[in-house]
Amino acid sequence: MKVGKNAKQILDFILFLKLKLFFFLLTPCSIHFLNKLADIIGCLCYFILFPRRQTALRNLDKAFGDLKTKNEKKKIAIKSFQNFVRGVLEMRYFYCRGTAEINRRFEYSGLENYTEALKKGPVLFISGHIGQFPLMVCKFILDKFDMHLILKAVSNKYVENMFNVYRQRLAKPDNISKTIIYYKPRFIALKRSLKELKSGHSLFIFVDQRFSNGIMTKFFGRDVLTATGADTLARKTSATVLPAFIIRKGAKHVINIGKAIPIGSDESENTQKFTDQIEKNIRNYPGQWWWFHRRWR
Repeated sequence: MKVGKNAKQILDFILFLKLKLFFFLLTPCSIHFLNKLADIIGCLCYFILFPRRQTALRNLDKAFGDLKTKNEKKKIAIKSFQNFVRGVLEMRYFYCRGTAEINRRFEYSGLENYTEALKKGPVLFISGHIGQFPLMVCKFILDKFDMHLILKAVSNKYVENMFNVYRQRLAKPDNISKTIIYYKPRFIALKRSLKELKSGHSLFIFVDQRFSNGIMTKFFGRDVLTATGADTLARKTSATVLPAFIIRKGAKHVINIGKAIPIGSDESENTQKFTDQIEKNIRNYPGQWWWFHRRWR
């Protein structure tokens, strides 16, 4: 067991060094060059990563059925891979260019929904793996909003630490580790999240991932297992729940903040409302969601 763990650490470190070298070579590149490079690499990933490609196409079949042709689904899947690669390359780009470039290329739509909600107390944002979501919270923190994020760590600890260095530079908080709440261990994540919301702070949670427990909701007309953490946080803290999704518009990014989602006493109804928000945004921007994740059983 220990040998296997050590071997993984070595392989993770080698991958990390390769990624750092690749990022270093890209340092002088413009955002437009990186976008073209991402299209090429993303297309290659689609054809090379067979299991992920199959997952993406199966998900698209379940979501759209006969509403989209086989060729249309293939194009969406390729765009999904391309946008994933583009997001990774942009992390390095913005790290090198600094906060001025973040402010130039990121903007809000519906920010008044957030500022009005803040007057009433804590705010819980629900979002999904759409667009440049890793940097969405950085923009809020950079603009002096007291924001926290529930996050699933990258399995490679060296890469995760590197991304935290990037977040620290771009968001400029006092300590980036205080803004990030890793969802494991779950008891500690729940405790910290409740504490931040009860203190009047804002919190981001992604509700489009597959978990081993939860309740069934309808997603594109099919049953999916959905975690109830967002509902628990909202009802225990009376936080205002707002949908927020970042959408790529060429080389720019728009953070769309919707109106408050009414929260009732029924866990299933609330969780379904959150899932509906995810589906709505995916339907509007299908190529920007991570279709290669196993969302359905």
